[in-house]
Amino acid sequence: MEKSAKKTLYVGTLVICGVMALYFLQPSFIQRLDHKIYDMLLPMRHWSTRLPPPVLIEIDEDSLEKHGPWPWPRYLAAEAIDKVAKLGVKAIGLDIALSEPDFSSPRRMRELLKRDKSVDIAFTGLPEELFDFDDFMAASLRKAPVVIGVRTHTTQRLSQQRLPPAGIVLEKKGTWRTKEPAEYMLPHAQSLSAPLPLFLREASLGLTDITQEPDGLVRRHHLLWLVGQEVYPALPLRLLMRSLNTDTLEMHLDSKGLYMVQIGNLRLPVKPDGSMLIPFHGDRNAYLRVSAGAILRAEVPRELLQGRTAFIGFSTHDIVKPWSTPHLKSASSLEIYAATLDAIAHGVSIEIPAWADRLQVTGILLLGVVSALAFSLGRAPVHLSLAGLGIGGSIFGSAMLFSRGLFLSPLYALLTIVASGLLILPLRALGEQRQRRMLRAAFSRYVSPEIVQRVTNDRDTLLSGEERELSILFTDIRGFSSLSEKLTPPQLASLLNRCFAPMTAIVREHDGTLDKFIGDALMAFWNAPLTIPRHPVRAVTAALAMHDSLALLNREFVAHFGFSVAMGTGINTGSVYVGNMGSTEFINYTLIGDDVNLASRIESLCAVYDVPIVASEETMLDCGGSFGVQYLDTLRVKGRETPVSIFLPMSWDTYAERKEEIVAWMETRALYKKGDFKKAAEAFAVLCSIYPGVRLYAVYLERIRLLLTRPPARWDGIWNMDEKSLYRRWGI
Repeated sequence: MEKSAKKTLYVGTLVICGVMALYFLQPSFIQRLDHKIYDMLLPMRHWSTRLPPPVLIEIDEDSLEKHGPWPWPRYLAAEAIDKVAKLGVKAIGLDIALSEPDFSSPRRMRELLKRDKSVDIAFTGLPEELFDFDDFMAASLRKAPVVIGVRTHTTQRLSQQRLPPAGIVLEKKGTWRTKEPAEYMLPHAQSLSAPLPLFLREASLGLTDITQEPDGLVRRHHLLWLVGQEVYPALPLRLLMRSLNTDTLEMHLDSKGLYMVQIGNLRLPVKPDGSMLIPFHGDRNAYLRVSAGAILRAEVPRELLQGRTAFIGFSTHDIVKPWSTPHLKSASSLEIYAATLDAIAHGVSIEIPAWADRLQVTGILLLGVVSALAFSLGRAPVHLSLAGLGIGGSIFGSAMLFSRGLFLSPLYALLTIVASGLLILPLRALGEQRQRRMLRAAFSRYVSPEIVQRVTNDRDTLLSGEERELSILFTDIRGFSSLSEKLTPPQLASLLNRCFAPMTAIVREHDGTLDKFIGDALMAFWNAPLTIPRHPVRAVTAALAMHDSLALLNREFVAHFGFSVAMGTGINTGSVYVGNMGSTEFINYTLIGDDVNLASRIESLCAVYDVPIVASEETMLDCGGSFGVQYLDTLRVKGRETPVSIFLPMSWDTYAERKEEIVAWMETRALYKKGDFKKAAEAFAVLCSIYPGVRLYAVYLERIRLLLTRPPARWDGIWNMDEKSLYRRWGI
């Protein structure tokens, strides 16, 4: 045990150190896994929409088909801006390049022809405002609340004189404890694709750069950029400022740098590099889409756009690059801008909390120790339950935090638990295998003499196995866990030996085969390896004898230990596969099949109905009239869709004493089966008052009360054993 404990300590330490290293080093595959978990959690981040969401004015296939291919004459784009503004939008984000003159303008055409062909042309009947399309656009920008989207360049350096002003008032709140200003942590751009000077005088600027993660998906947006010595806002942020009629942006700083940006009363947590995680929600229909062609043709009603912010840009991927987000494989830039602006406007964010490192380290340490102990010391139900609890708790906790805007990855908790199991369980299995080899000789004496004889006579047949109809019996000592707390290990072993010795003898006296002991449980079967006539009768007779023997044993237990022991017995008859399930070196003669599982499930029902024996319908039908019987229920047990009817077998003397009670019970249950729950509830209440010590009637009364509260859509009289709350009052 000491050697095993040392191995566990080494493995647990190795797991903790390994997961810690992955957390702090962040290799690329860990980052990809973290991103996938983030994407899966993203639907948890919901918020109530208080403000009208942005609208996307798309230059789509329909617009290009009906109004000509891109580039359009600039007067056409200007007309679209005019009409959008007249529909009552609060601000317009223009994601269209305006950095070059429109050479389709009459003025430009005249200049080019005169320069290149020495031809001087004149335009007659042309309104003055259409003589230069750029002037026409400038006039539209002057009248409308427009923010022009501008691309940044990280490598192409242009003269500082060509950089337009950012057009915002930057206020800093807090302290920054380094020599360099906090802006130097923002992404740097060398230059901008600035609009023509006449456009700069009429509209604000917003940067349109979109950041991709290494896996190609867009999850974050940089709200601020440093270009030259000035801080520029991104297009969604600048558009929101324009819609709120403010040019002031506050940067909140602490010792680590930028942690929040604020516009008026709107506050949004950001990373020191000015980026925010975008809480994408919904699919491609999350935001209203309007064709620019429909706007030009005046087909859009005012109430559809009034009071909203709008983005104008391209949806066709032939012109602009498509982007991938956690929700969409092919999204337009407008969709990303809209999701960003929508989140800022509603004050919704997703951030990695400052205490994430401390909690992750503590979680890795704690889960590493607990997992090592559970996988090395606990039985399968214990360590599987603890592992499931740890995994489920980590995922649930992460999901709950995410719904509140905090991303704490459950990946490292999952890695700790899984790695502990994968490393410790094989080591434990090897150790247990060595122990089993040493104990086989001692346990072989529990195999029945009939099996030993048959192995001697016909080893090959036994090894191949066979399918037979058997009667299977399971017993289980009730409340064994609480008994374990009251007794020392030697006392507990003594109690089990006193129980199992007579039970084993009864099985053999009634021609049964003892299969195994499972802790405080016993499993036996009839009709294998030898054919036993009327084996269901033998099984039920043995079960009754076991409980008669237990009544005698309880006198000793009360005298010796101060308490008595209760036992449940389940019996089922059915076709199973029986034979050797081990190897040719050690014969483990046992059985498998659905009816074996059903026998075990039936035994567990003894505690539900508080009866000593529960037998299936197949068993009691094969018994004929050998016993008195009380019908208990028809239900679907856990893990089985086919319903099963169950019965309490008893001697005919006991049945005669209880006949009046059983007749009243069957009449009352008929009301329940018919679905007359009100009358059934009254009748069961009477039964409970007459027989207060019979839990069966109390169980049905509780069940009927539940059915009256939540009436079933279709009642067939069959109960599903999935309503655990019904049995908590009895400690089940």
